[in-house]
Order: sequence, then structure tokens, then C-alpha cells
Amino acid sequence: MATRERHHGSNGSLGPTLPPPGSPANWNLDLDGRPRWIRALPGSSWATVFEWELGFGHVLRLEMPMLLHAAANGNGRSPVGSDTIRRAAGLRDVCRCNYEYIARHARMPADGRGVGRDVAKRRVREGRRMLHFSGVLPWVTFEEGRLPKRWWRERAFVDALEEWQYQPLQELPLNVIRIATRVAGLAVGRLQQEVRPAQVSRVWRALAGS
Repeated sequence: MATRERHHGSNGSLGPTLPPPGSPANWNLDLDGRPRWIRALPGSSWATVFEWELGFGHVLRLEMPMLLHAAANGNGRSPVGSDTIRRAAGLRDVCRCNYEYIARHARMPADGRGVGRDVAKRRVREGRRMLHFSGVLPWVTFEEGRLPKRWWRERAFVDALEEWQYQPLQELPLNVIRIATRVAGLAVGRLQQEVRPAQVSRVWRALAGS
């Protein structure tokens, strides 16, 4: 799965995780295909769920947060048609498309004339499982990537998103974190505890000299 890292500014100051603004079908995406409401630090890891050529120069892209430790524990397999089955899962779970639409627009070259609802459902299941083992939210949060009906309201999803928010800090050398923590006015002893997003924001501002 293609992943990208951005090193320009964040999508806003971090704090307690904002609640999702309703159904994912209504989320606004930025130019990279990322939900605008999700706050991100520089260096945050995103995964491409799909990049769909619509024709006439138009591309529909969806990227979602990726937990690196979960991705490292995945099986790393990329079966034939992986782009198509990731698209099927993304269309169903984030774009909230019905199976008839997915059957028409998540096709493989060997499909022939028609793809039925059963094939679309199977591809959604396979895509969910692939995204789960790749560490991609929200699928990584739930067993085999099987999402609850309103997964964006689940505490498990919100907790995983919060973990992802301060993930970039965990990648920094300890001495850098220690200096920035002092500059940010936090007790060095907090390094022995889990660092929360509000504290991560202060540390990042100290690192940037702002």
C-alpha cells in the first residue's frame, strides 16, 4: 500500500480529539484526500486507501491515518487486485456507497460483463482485512477490519486516532524530546508516562521554535 509523509504544518493545533462531524459520507477531504477534521502533526503517517482515475484528468483519492506499529505486525501480503479490493472497502465504509455501486466501480480486468452483489460484498470483506493488517484506521481498530455500523462513534476508534496523533513524537530521539519537553515547560518525568496530544503539540511548537 502506498504511503506518504508530509512535513509541512499540521491541520490545526492538537488537543482532545474532535468528534467526527457525522457520517464519513459527509466529511470534507483536502487535496490529498484526507479528512479535514482529523488533526495531524508534521510527519504523521497516512496510507492511501485508493486512488481512482475517473477520467478527463479527475482523480478521487482517499487517505486515512496509519498506525506504524500495527502495520509492522501485519502480514504484508498484497494479493492480486489489491487496489480494487481496497477501493471496495473504502467506498463502502468511508464513502458509504451501496453494494450495487461497488459492483459497478470496483471491477477487475478478468470480471467479464457483470459483477454481482455477492462479489462486491466479498471484495469489501477482503479489502477490510487487508487494511486491517496494514494498520490503517479505522479498520485496524476492529477484528479482521469488520466495522460496526457507526464505527466513527466507537470509543475504540477515537482512542486509536488519539494514539496516532502523537505517534510522530515516539519516532524522535529521546534527547531531542527531553530538550523540547523542558522548553515546553513540561516535567521531564512525563517522558516515563504516556504523552497526550495536548502535550505533544507543546513539544512540537518548542521544536519549531514558535
